[in-house]
Amino acid sequence: MAGIDELISKIQNDKGLQDEVGKMLADGKVSMQEVMGFAAKYGSNLSLTEVPKLIEQLKKIGKK
Repeated sequence: MAGIDELISKIQNDKGLQDEVGKMLADGKVSMQEVMGFAAKYGSNLSLTEVPKLIEQLKKIGKK
């Protein structure tokens, strides 16, 4: 299973994933379950303690 860094790298290099992140962040509310589901969908198995870090990274990507 990939970690956060690998998932972020995958998102940064894939316009389709960037669009999916944008849609997930569009309403301004992101749940831990939503983020964990997204991560699992793309081959990353996160612990609950890693989710806030991933959310922070996704928000940075979404602002670009």
